[in-house]
Amino acid sequence: MDMVTIIEKIQGFTNVQVRLIEKDRPFMDCVLEKKDVEACFSLIRNELGDPVKDFNAPVRLTSDIRTIVDQMGGIWKDQCLFLKKQEERQFLFAMFWPWQSDLQLVTLKIGVYRQT
Repeated sequence: MDMVTIIEKIQGFTNVQVRLIEKDRPFMDCVLEKKDVEACFSLIRNELGDPVKDFNAPVRLTSDIRTIVDQMGGIWKDQCLFLKKQEERQFLFAMFWPWQSDLQLVTLKIGVYRQT
């Protein structure tokens, strides 16, 4: 399944609030309700494999991956990161960022990252 199809499936969840979609490269920034996170997580895991950094796991990234992640906004202990290399200098990614101000919401950033 390609990233555009994954994004379209996530948009099909009942209470997804899409904040940004970029058409020139597959990318979506949205807010999920906590009840939809498990289904979304399973969909992404099936396509990208296990997370590079799971929820509440220590942040242990190689310097190459840390550079990429820092350019996408970073990753904290309570967050989750999927990263799958596609081609030279291109990765599929998904980042789950639980909200601190509302524990029922999670931001999901998902798309294709191209190193320059």
